[in-house]
Amino acid sequence: MYNLIEAKRSTRKLYTEALVGRGDITQEEAENVLAEYKENLERIFAETHAARPPRSRSSPGSTINDLESHSRRPPTRTPSTAPAARPSPSRRWPRSVPPTWTSQKASPCTPS
Repeated sequence: MYNLIEAKRSTRKLYTEALVGRGDITQEEAENVLAEYKENLERIFAETHAARPPRSRSSPGSTINDLESHSRRPPTRTPSTAPAARPSPSRRWPRSVPPTWTSQKASPCTPS
């Protein structure tokens, strides 16, 4: 299945071939647009990566020991953080079924 998916051409390639085939753009224009798009992605990635603050060593989970100690500690729940009790299934649904659900009218699709 993976081989079949990999053998398929991408939508971008198919659309580019269709545009070039119709004469809307040239192959060179398509390659230029793709190169500009990739350059934009790389520039934005670099800007985002540079703007991210460095991770401090003192934050929880910054070392393996911190991760292990946090994973072994059971979560504590106080009444204010405990999840609200869910209503029982009988209270979520109507207690009585509407009459339209129980009526056995003959439909045109069922033989009488």
